[in-house]
Amino acid sequence: MELEVPHKGEYLLYELLHFDIYDIEPFEIAKISNEIHKEKMKWREYLAHYTSKPVQGNLFEHNQKQALVSLWKNVETWLKKAASLNVPELVHQVIAGGGFMAQALKSNEREFLIEQLNTFLNFVISSNSRKPFLTLSELIDNLGRMRRNDLPIALEKRIGSTEGVFLTTAHGSKGLEFKHVAVIGAESMSWESDRSTALPFKLGKLFEGSTGSTPSDNELEDNAEERRRLFYVAITRAKEDLLISYASKKTDAKSSELQPTKFLLEITGGNEVPEIEIPVNDLIEAEARLLNINTPPIVAVKESAWLQKQIEGFKFSPSTLYDILDCGLKFYFNRIARIPSPPSASMGYGNAMHATLKKLMDYAVGDDKADWPETAVVLDWFTESMYHERRSFTKLSFDTRMKQGFATLPQYYEQRLPEFKQYQVIKTEKWFESNLNGVTIGGFLDKIIFNGNDVTIVDYKTGKSSNMEKSLKPPTDKSIAEGKIPPKYWFQLGIYHIIISNQAGKNWKAAMCQIDALEKNDEGIFPLYKITYSQENIDLLKSYIQVGKTKLQNLDFLTGCGKPDCEWCAFAKDTGAVEVQIPEDIENEL
Repeated sequence: MELEVPHKGEYLLYELLHFDIYDIEPFEIAKISNEIHKEKMKWREYLAHYTSKPVQGNLFEHNQKQALVSLWKNVETWLKKAASLNVPELVHQVIAGGGFMAQALKSNEREFLIEQLNTFLNFVISSNSRKPFLTLSELIDNLGRMRRNDLPIALEKRIGSTEGVFLTTAHGSKGLEFKHVAVIGAESMSWESDRSTALPFKLGKLFEGSTGSTPSDNELEDNAEERRRLFYVAITRAKEDLLISYASKKTDAKSSELQPTKFLLEITGGNEVPEIEIPVNDLIEAEARLLNINTPPIVAVKESAWLQKQIEGFKFSPSTLYDILDCGLKFYFNRIARIPSPPSASMGYGNAMHATLKKLMDYAVGDDKADWPETAVVLDWFTESMYHERRSFTKLSFDTRMKQGFATLPQYYEQRLPEFKQYQVIKTEKWFESNLNGVTIGGFLDKIIFNGNDVTIVDYKTGKSSNMEKSLKPPTDKSIAEGKIPPKYWFQLGIYHIIISNQAGKNWKAAMCQIDALEKNDEGIFPLYKITYSQENIDLLKSYIQVGKTKLQNLDFLTGCGKPDCEWCAFAKDTGAVEVQIPEDIENEL
């Protein structure tokens, strides 16, 4: 990405700094990111500037500065060599010179890590052999597709080691032997029930009856014998020790009783199977480990004074307020740590469309009113805006989005022009803020249209119309009672409504809010979604503002939401930026 457009891939430096090879604490990285945002610098500019000076004060320890120096030198070296080395050579230099191999050699899992590095390097070499002159961007695109489709790179086992646990099925164990074997799940329902043609609601019985294909006694006996042989295969893999386990109850609401498979009873000659209970403390520890996976991660605060300084005079926007209510860590990473975000084609395209429409409105509406421009002029503005956003695109996505804009804008302009000509007074891309019970909240509004003191708030959106409709639905009594946040667009426009209606020294009234869709719907038109807010709606939104204020003041944003699909909680765990805490009651029992 950096080779295509300078600074395009800098967001990756934030994650790279979390690698063990640099030994920098996650909280210190958050401070670096915050400092770069305040100084309005690029990451590479900041690293070059900071690492060229002696350590001052106690912002970072000496070893952490050395890590930054190492990273900066590596990145600059790799960028220079990327133009002259082929991809396998470049990857080899990154592995060897970037500290990855050294880190692997120091690890307790050095054999496994070295095998991973060798496997990846061989994958790159193989990719280059299949496609000579492979480019770095092509390799990254290929890896991205593999990751999205859950296609792994098969690990090449080069270093001999038999230590570890080998997980396999009974079928897969045929021909293999192990010192110790544990057969788990030896319940009758697992080994004796035929699930090969299972259908819900016992529909399988209906099909059997309709086709006359009810299994005969001989077929049932043959099936049972096949399962008996498979069970025999599983238990005869052990050279020294064999452990067979089964559950006594199902872990469901009914706590249904379970029985061991009859094959196990056959082994014991019909005698009762001796039961060995797992100690309660071992079960509690296992439960605690499972809870660790889904428990909301919590930022380990070491410098609360620094955090307090970051929130001094903080001004909420609709999006930041929504973030702190939705997931504290999303707010923390985006608004406090200020981690760099990857440029995206959708965001770049959206920004270009917004900039084009701002030029259009400012050109034709105002004191020096001009004729509305020709479509060709609007497309020229769009082309210029896309050029300014070029760091957000690959060459292919840039060309695709240019075609999309050239196809969309003329039709949109034609459909909206009669309405545009009715405008008398408007303001575009302007910041408005207000203070509500000690909370300052504001935001940039795409467009507001005046009709006397009545104001219509307009927000442009470039996504699919169907998604907009879902996000504009007002909350229900049930969703509010369950503590769910209202749909995002409904929430965002409602906060804008409050901001405009509470402008100091103004007698403005937010009469209506609109989502102006910049993409056609299924009917082939550009929909204009209109929404109004009742006093009850406004009171609800004001209560959310106060909740956001409390969360900010109490630093409650240091805890994640814990949702399984939350990218921010996952990011925190993956980078080690936070600690995942065991619930207190479990911890006490341990």
